[in-house]
Amino acid sequence: MHRIRRLGREIVSIGPATDAGLLVWTNTFNTGIVEAPGDVGLTVPQATAYALAYSEWREKLAAAVNPATRGTASILAKNIVKKQIAALSREYAGIVQTFPATTDAQRSALGLTIRKSPAPIPAPAEAPRMDIVAVSGRTVTVRLHDGSPKRAKPAGVAGATVLSFIGQDPPETTGPWKFEGGTTRTRRARKRVISHCFSKKRV
Repeated sequence: MHRIRRLGREIVSIGPATDAGLLVWTNTFNTGIVEAPGDVGLTVPQATAYALAYSEWREKLAAAVNPATRGTASILAKNIVKKQIAALSREYAGIVQTFPATTDAQRSALGLTIRKSPAPIPAPAEAPRMDIVAVSGRTVTVRLHDGSPKRAKPAGVAGATVLSFIGQDPPETTGPWKFEGGTTRTRRARKRVISHCFSKKRV
């Protein structure tokens, strides 16, 4: 399978690496973009260039597998053109894949992978809990958790927002609380009485 990666994520798949598989894929892609390339982010000159490259690739492959013309020269020529059509396919498939107006139906028709959108991670169902681990002078070390014996953060949680308040009765609203910062660790030391809430993980 020919792939191209960007920022560690696979965004383009252009079909099997075998000659026969790549021939089928390039034929599908060529047929799909030739009539209305602008619908998937390509230009007419790009569609024309791809059609010419596909035609040459098909001819060189035919010569390389035909017993009457098969030989070192024809195989070498086929391999060179194969690399060219694969590179052009990756470039154009990347354009189509990231073009805002391209639909999943169009991606499927062109032989491209339909990427799944990650489902949003909901906020924790229960409020977090806090245990005082140690007190040294005005420094209080606490452990944040979800009530389970596990030390790790709950699934889907990126970190906690730390707030502080000095007084007898903790306020019901967040207005009087002072924002102390965020933490991605479940154990933290602060120089005040602290409260907290787990934050939703970004996706």
